[in-house]
Amino acid sequence: MRGFLNLFVVGLLALTACEPDLDCFDGGALEQRYVAGQDQATAENVAAYAQGHQRGLSLTEADGISDGMTEGYDAGFSAGYSGLNGYDAGYDDAFATGSYDGSSDQSACASGGSDGYSAGASDAASDSANSGYSDGYSDGYSSGESDAESSCTSSVARVAPKGIVAPRATKALREPTAAPSVAQEQTTDDSKDGRKCYARGYDDQLDSGAYDAGLSDGKANNPDYQRGYQSAYTAAFSRGSADGEDAGYADGAAAGYSDGYDSAAADVYEGCYNDGYNSGYNDAAGSGYDDGYSDGYDGGYSDGYSSVTCSSDDQS
Repeated sequence: MRGFLNLFVVGLLALTACEPDLDCFDGGALEQRYVAGQDQATAENVAAYAQGHQRGLSLTEADGISDGMTEGYDAGFSAGYSGLNGYDAGYDDAFATGSYDGSSDQSACASGGSDGYSAGASDAASDSANSGYSDGYSDGYSSGESDAESSCTSSVARVAPKGIVAPRATKALREPTAAPSVAQEQTTDDSKDGRKCYARGYDDQLDSGAYDAGLSDGKANNPDYQRGYQSAYTAAFSRGSADGEDAGYADGAAAGYSDGYDSAAADVYEGCYNDGYNSGYNDAAGSGYDDGYSDGYDGGYSDGYSSVTCSSDDQS
């Protein structure tokens, strides 16, 4: 019955989420339905707590021993894993070893030097090509302009003014036609709104942890259970703590060595990269100038030539 009621409430809550403006505190019928939902949830909370409490009181010393062994070991393992002799200790010890080994990684230096040399040579070629293009464009523009002027039939030539581009005709903009308003149907079904407010009150009041709270209190008030639990918990905690320290140290050492090695190797790579870059840049300095000059000259000549027009009586 409770499961069916919960499904019913979930369905109502899904509908309620779409209507946040529903006022369940109107001081009238809707608020009464909200309070009724709260009352139902409160009754279920009390029943669940009582059920859990009764279960806790019924447990035996053997149950306490079983729970104490499991919970004690888990708690001890967690404490040992993250304790002073666990993960952090292993990490710190192995990081130094990893750093030492990583600082001697010759493959990192070779890779960094190779990558740096390639990048330096590429940048040098690009820089010199840009410089050559600029010089070539300037020379080409002058040559193109001179040749264009010489092609006119008379000695009079003029630089063509910049063309004026007529504005494009634009289509008349039409104001968007407002969509016809559609009258929204108003909900007037009070019983439907009442169910929604009931669901809100129920959900706001329901305590999903009521059973567990009762169980915990029942165990605490059960002397037989506590006698078995306490004796088993202490011994299990010690075993778990020792195992946790070993596991934490091992995991920390693996992570620390890896991080230390990678960090030191990255420094080696960076240093060799810089050396390689400088060598590559120096070796390739000026390598792209001629190609850049040629491309620049062609572009400049074309622009320079097209910048000159002849008057109508100058043309043959």
